[in-house]
Amino acid sequence: MRSSRMRMASEGWRHAGWGCLLLAVLNFASYGVSNADDVTDRLKNDPMMMPFYTGKILPTPQQATYSTEFIPLAKTAILLGAGIAPEDQRVKLILDRITRYGGNAAVVASASAECETLICLGDTAPGQGVAAPDKEEGYVLRAFLKDGKNVIVLKGHDARGLLWAVASLNQLITYDKGRCVAQKADVVDYPTIHNRGFVGGTIRTKDTPVISGWPRLRFCSPLADYIVDFKLNKVCFGPGVVADRTNPEHSWKSPLPEVVIEDLRKTGKYLTPLGIEWYVEIQNLTWTTPDLQVRSKNEEDFQCVFKTACTIMDAGGYVGLVYDDLRYDMSPEDVKDFGSAREADTYFLNKLYNALKNKYPGRPVKMVFCPPFYYGPGAGHTYPESREEYLAALGERLPQDIGIFWTGDSVKTGVKSKESVAWINKLIRRKPLLFQNTTGVNHAYYLHYFTDPVPAWRDWHYEGFFDDIDTYMPNVNFPDSSASQLTCADFLWNPKAYNPEQSIAEAAKKLCGPESYPALVELNNQLSYFDQFDGRVSPNAARNLATMEQTMVEVDRLWAEAQAVHPAAVEKWCGMGWCIQIQKNFIATVKKNPDLATFAKNADESRALAVKEGQFNPEKDIFLSAYDFTGGYPAQYYATFCEKRLATWVYGARTTKSSMTADFAVDPWPAAADYRLIISGQNDDKDKKSRIRIRVNDKTVFEGENPFTRHAWSTATFTIPGGALTRSSTLTIQNIENSDNVSGAPWVMLNYAVLKKGE
Repeated sequence: MRSSRMRMASEGWRHAGWGCLLLAVLNFASYGVSNADDVTDRLKNDPMMMPFYTGKILPTPQQATYSTEFIPLAKTAILLGAGIAPEDQRVKLILDRITRYGGNAAVVASASAECETLICLGDTAPGQGVAAPDKEEGYVLRAFLKDGKNVIVLKGHDARGLLWAVASLNQLITYDKGRCVAQKADVVDYPTIHNRGFVGGTIRTKDTPVISGWPRLRFCSPLADYIVDFKLNKVCFGPGVVADRTNPEHSWKSPLPEVVIEDLRKTGKYLTPLGIEWYVEIQNLTWTTPDLQVRSKNEEDFQCVFKTACTIMDAGGYVGLVYDDLRYDMSPEDVKDFGSAREADTYFLNKLYNALKNKYPGRPVKMVFCPPFYYGPGAGHTYPESREEYLAALGERLPQDIGIFWTGDSVKTGVKSKESVAWINKLIRRKPLLFQNTTGVNHAYYLHYFTDPVPAWRDWHYEGFFDDIDTYMPNVNFPDSSASQLTCADFLWNPKAYNPEQSIAEAAKKLCGPESYPALVELNNQLSYFDQFDGRVSPNAARNLATMEQTMVEVDRLWAEAQAVHPAAVEKWCGMGWCIQIQKNFIATVKKNPDLATFAKNADESRALAVKEGQFNPEKDIFLSAYDFTGGYPAQYYATFCEKRLATWVYGARTTKSSMTADFAVDPWPAAADYRLIISGQNDDKDKKSRIRIRVNDKTVFEGENPFTRHAWSTATFTIPGGALTRSSTLTIQNIENSDNVSGAPWVMLNYAVLKKGE
């Protein structure tokens, strides 16, 4: 967090008091006067110079008029309204931004203080007549000239509204031509959707501390600035220590390391006074390792969890329990004591909640819980009890202060229906916290690249959806998700103004600086080349090894260019360094696997099936295995409800895996007659047939519902006009359903294709 300058200013207020302020009026030197070299160095080496100035506020305000005029901040006075103390965190935020960018500011007792610019925070005499909108979290920012002095008025409808006014002003402050200035603007603003946040929050940096050999700690405090800067108000951080299921030292039974406890304290000291509601998950109480599973009736196990929960509460946060994918199989003790997970879990949750209520009387006690049945009803499960009975038990027996996570119809739901939301609301008897488990923009490993627009926030939700849930919380890791999460914050604040392309550009520039953006866009384009391989070693990957290496040279050049101006910010907030390393590791893996014998064997199995089924005559026909196609899901064996076969498949039109292609030679040339194309394929698991388009070169040879069956392999024949063929031809199969789902239907699968030459 931005702490050093805040501490300096705070200590000055504490020891000087109002008397000294009245005498000195403004003591600019005491607030960290910066020379040009200091600011230039910070712009390069301090990642917390973000949000960088772009000329606009993000999230996009409801009403904003931006002037081309800039207000100097070399001699700035801050006048506080009633009820706002000099030590107020919101005051510190303004002071820090101004001094960080080379300006000078101090709190004053009177509007008549000598200064160039007067910032009025709250209800002050110079701000009379300026009113915040009568909306929850609403604020107003007004800049004008009065009596020869620049005046900036910040007012909020409530405490958080005033915080957001400060956050908006800070985004208008920059360093221009050797001086600290603020862009003049008039803003009237409030959020359309009131609960805005995320769940997760891993910070992955070079200097992440290592505890017990496990380097990927999830720290809360580095994200506190991000949360405040971009107007989030309800977040659920990942656990203090990421669970390593092979190492008992990392289990919930172990005491929290002191560095994690200190981090929680810092987070609470920063966020809690600002009214930000924050939770920390206590994760993996239900490990697959039996001796590390929580025993819901065991007092020793309860006390371990209770102690960690108290540490979180003492810091000012709230508790999250995450059972999700590791609840089953149940511990033998829970089976004996309760017979079902729903009985064990409702007992344990209520016991923990009541114990916290008793320990913290007079304080609100809130919890969030992720059950093993965190999705449905659109996808099935294999757990040994009823999903509906489990969720209904939570609804009947848990206090309303315990929020419940839900991801939608399936684990990675995109579009949500009103019917499925009504289903979960009825069962749990409260609005769910929507755990958004995908952005709909997926590169290899489901990654979002830093400059990818995210239309999903706008396109996935029916009118009134956000009234039917408690909080919309994308599942994030930082820095990987910093830009995508910021576009979500932009959408939630002002849905009607959301433009995916403009939002991601603003987000990337705010985080890493406008100078970095062009190189990051081109970097995205280059790195996206690797999507076709999806991290899987295959004949296609081996054939393209030289091209992969050439592409990586260009990727490295663009990455260096992106880091040229603000390297520290790009390193901390961009996340592309991690994405690049993933593909470098993939190239190294391909190099270590030059022997394609296994792939040849797998392709030969498909070839033998084609012969057996009477489709393929090796003497005359052209055979294409799943390995010969690129662009769809990389070929692998598939055996769900059907015979095991090598397959590749394509998802809906709005995914990155909607189209697959294969090349083939036409010999003799020109073709003597039309070709026949025979495909062995399979429809997805739904009754509805997914629509496809089959093209040969530039000619569409089929468009409509695919002719394949579900849960079984079937073949279909298509005619390729001889006139559509060229000496070197390309076969393309596209899924044209309007979907961005990459974890389920609609999909169309291919086992092999045979091209029969016309004679």
